[in-house]
Amino acid sequence: MNILTFKYTKADGKESNRTIVVSTEPTKLYSGIDISSLEPYDMALYAEQVNAAKNIYLDTIAQLNVDFDMNFNYRQFKPECMSNIIKEEI
Repeated sequence: MNILTFKYTKADGKESNRTIVVSTEPTKLYSGIDISSLEPYDMALYAEQVNAAKNIYLDTIAQLNVDFDMNFNYRQFKPECMSNIIKEEI
């Protein structure tokens, strides 16, 4: 998990200092677990179990957002508008 602290400059020139817990990073690629080697039944079973695990994760994050009053704090930032970036890995 990464935390980024940076200065963000909007198109109108307005600047703000931000700190975010990174959930996704810019990319042009698809990424995922290659399940090509599995039989069709196991592909479905694997996908079903990954989906269940993701739902547990999302439910946990949703509860943390309630606990810390973060439900309306999701933001996206253009990398080209970010400067003075400090990346911390936790």
